[in-house]
Amino acid sequence: MLETVVEIYRDITGDYSTEISPKTKIGSDLKLSSLGIAQLICEIEDRFDIEFSGKDIRSFKTVQNLLDCIEKKIEDNK
Repeated sequence: MLETVVEIYRDITGDYSTEISPKTKIGSDLKLSSLGIAQLICEIEDRFDIEFSGKDIRSFKTVQNLLDCIEKKIEDNK
């Protein structure tokens, strides 16, 4: 799942140099604008066929927070 999120990030930004791990901070480490974050979220929703709430999105401080939420959404959709 991490690989997919990294792939989406790289496709959106063209940034292949930033190291991304579960501890990576979404706002500061990925250097995404609010528009960039919105684009990342939309692409992830499309790829995993899930939908995030506003509360979910506000909780995304690190990549691990994002991964945990994706996993939970996938489980809830089963």
